[in-house]
Amino acid sequence: MTKVSIIIPIYNMDAYLGACLDSVLGQSLEDIEIICVNDGSTDGSAEIAKHYREQDGRIAYIEQENQGVAQARNAGLKAATGEFVCFMDPDDLYPDTDVLKDLYGGAKENNVKICGGSFSSFSTSSSFVDGTDEVNTVFEGKDWGYVFSEDRLWDYEDYQFDYGFHRFIYDRKMLAENNIKFPPYIRFQDPPFFVNAMMAAGRFYSLARVSYRYRIAHKETNWDGAKLASALRGVTDNLRISQENGLCHLHALTLRRPETIYAHIERELRGECSSDIKALLLELDGHIDGDMIRLSRFGDADIEMVQRLLSNKGKPPFARRAAKAALQKLGLLESARRVLQGSRTNVRGGGRL
Repeated sequence: MTKVSIIIPIYNMDAYLGACLDSVLGQSLEDIEIICVNDGSTDGSAEIAKHYREQDGRIAYIEQENQGVAQARNAGLKAATGEFVCFMDPDDLYPDTDVLKDLYGGAKENNVKICGGSFSSFSTSSSFVDGTDEVNTVFEGKDWGYVFSEDRLWDYEDYQFDYGFHRFIYDRKMLAENNIKFPPYIRFQDPPFFVNAMMAAGRFYSLARVSYRYRIAHKETNWDGAKLASALRGVTDNLRISQENGLCHLHALTLRRPETIYAHIERELRGECSSDIKALLLELDGHIDGDMIRLSRFGDADIEMVQRLLSNKGKPPFARRAAKAALQKLGLLESARRVLQGSRTNVRGGGRL
């Protein structure tokens, strides 16, 4: 059996795809398959992927109409045959040739379904190829979980982190048996997948070594209503999962995560806001647990900031729980109040917020 299937969703990345594939094909673990899923690219990505397929029989090529990265990854999952699967974006790289060997060895030697390493990022303007690039491996605050300080076993309830799914390998049968796929969102589809996989596995093995290199500062996300709706659904998913499983730290972390999402919501709500966005805001709000926030490692700071915010004159006490106040701190409910005020009956069928 193939040891690891690497799934690469591709959409208009001809500038970086070659370097990505070179990075994967150069891995010292040779019993791998690389599944390239072309999600309707209109540049030269298809030609690059096909050229590499002709050069190496371990590459499989799938072509589909543009459906988004989540559906492209799911197509790769469906086609995969490896004992483990992992995911690589076409503009990213492995930091060295032994990543997959080390991850596979860590999973097998410790009898776990998931194994992962530390995260790193680098800028397009840096020169990774000749070794002179500036790579960031320091992550603090809410991003603490990007880096592991030691090789060790973890129970996920002791980790409760949600980002950086690329740096892990996942037992393929575990994913299939638990029907774990990427939700069909165009934004924030990764964290629900990652958390669901971790919950199914229960525990995982970490390696302190860096296992993924993420390219930054080379593309811009242009937010629109569809992206905003997807992001709200993804955030709500993780709020629900954490609430149902008593994961207090993850619950609070999820609220702290998408500052860009909340900033966009605030801009959106200054004008017309669709009924779908209003309903999603209310659904998200309904999955927030103030008691869990208080019990989290972030709780004290959140509540102190909320208290200062609510004590300001002219700030209506819209949030009836500390959890709602946490959203108000992030600039969501304060601005949502004006839009939702006249729409509660239509969205909820009556009742007060």
